[in-house]
Amino acid sequence: MTTAEELLSDQNWRLRNSVWIAGTLFCCCFTWASFLYVGISAKRRSWLIAAGGYGAATVAFMALSGSGPRLPDGTADSSRWQSKVGMFLALGVWAGGFVHALAINRSWLRPGYCSRVAGCWWFDAA
Repeated sequence: MTTAEELLSDQNWRLRNSVWIAGTLFCCCFTWASFLYVGISAKRRSWLIAAGGYGAATVAFMALSGSGPRLPDGTADSSRWQSKVGMFLALGVWAGGFVHALAINRSWLRPGYCSRVAGCWWFDAA
């Protein structure tokens, strides 16, 4: 039987179970999906709330970026407030989501957490 210490010391196991972080690197568009995945898998309400927040910020970014005025040549006027706020939201979700994912990954990888919460599907110590 594999112990928690053996799993955590196995670099391949940690890497396989940390792949969800890659979704936070795709320019903020999938940060919400990454947090939704770990929130549902680990049955962790705070991660589900974070997924909702990142999702709302992503929708706001897309709405603001698409609603700004257009220049005569049809391109977006990036000097307007909509573009600036939209870009700030995108950068915040991207950088903040990535740092947040790195911060919670330790809890996600902790096998003891999942065995206490009726088991996560990815935790198989047998």
